Amino acid sequence: MDTLLDIQNITHHSDLLRLSKNQLVEICTDMDLPTDGYRPELAFSVWEKVKGNTQLQNEKLKPWKTRLLCGRTSVMWYQLDVGTSKGIKEALLKQCGFNPFNDIKMPPKEELTSTPILISAASGDNESEYFLRFIYKSGVTKNIYGDEMQLIPSSSIVTVYVNEDINCFEVRSEPGTASKVAKSFARLINREIALAPRNILVPFGNNVEAMADALGGNLIEALSKPESLLEDFTSEQTEAIAKVLTAFDEYLAAEDTDSLTKELKDAKIAFGDELLSVPFAALILSGIEKVSLGVAGRDLRELALYDFLKPHLQHQGGFIQFVVQEDGLPQSYTIKVGLKSNSVYFVTPATEDVLKFVRERIF
Repeated sequence: MDTLLDIQNITHHSDLLRLSKNQLVEICTDMDLPTDGYRPELAFSVWEKVKGNTQLQNEKLKPWKTRLLCGRTSVMWYQLDVGTSKGIKEALLKQCGFNPFNDIKMPPKEELTSTPILISAASGDNESEYFLRFIYKSGVTKNIYGDEMQLIPSSSIVTVYVNEDINCFEVRSEPGTASKVAKSFARLINREIALAPRNILVPFGNNVEAMADALGGNLIEALSKPESLLEDFTSEQTEAIAKVLTAFDEYLAAEDTDSLTKELKDAKIAFGDELLSVPFAALILSGIEKVSLGVAGRDLRELALYDFLKPHLQHQGGFIQFVVQEDGLPQSYTIKVGLKSNSVYFVTPATEDVLKFVRERIF
């Protein structure tokens, strides 16, 4: 009977590089490997020892399996139509030509292209969830020696998590690559028509603040753009706003009411009727392409300035800080939510438990 692969068995050198130096030092210590050197050196030392050795992988890497395929990564989620997720594993086994849950099949370097292909798989906590590894040609680097130039292809390995119970799969990669991997996976299982990216903010009413609340966390930074209130914002209008702000400073410093009154009248002339119908805060923001507001150690929504400017801004994303209980201890994590990219980036290196925590609130 073939032995099923586990997460530690489908791990590669690039995955070890995502671990922190302290974590790699601990692994090296357990393996009686040198613990001095930089993080890449430690990762390479571990990889040289465990590659191709299933027994050693199970002994030394299994305790780290919840971190090996995660780390500091972007994640995009995809939704399958209701009823179309069942039978994915059977379709996958039929189409790929080998059993990726039993064997790792690396393609020859010369055959690798920019189209991701499946190389291995591992089961999750139950029959309905599993992890897939795809490899693709990610670029070509030049190695120049004298008058000679050698072209060296580079490759990348991406993780896809599948959960048939909730009709979803997630791709752990930056958005451009994630879309490419998702298409390859959909073709492999004959579900191209049934596939659609999951809008991460739909469950929260398209509100990043509601997402922060659902995670039990704080919105610590908001990335926004001003509402398009003025189509043509002239240099004269920009200068008028700047002069009003300068006059406010002078008034606070020396109570120069004459200068403030003059600049306000000049601004009224520059804007005409628009100054009467548009809040002055919105006029200030109209001359700015992007607004970033952030705090440390508390919720941005506690700031009066944020509440004052919020009605005139369109959120493009934000940073959310939340706490997850792991091994009985509270651990703090920070994610960056991208509205345009429809993705979540884990600023704090993620674990499987944290990904599950966020995933359950999006689905």
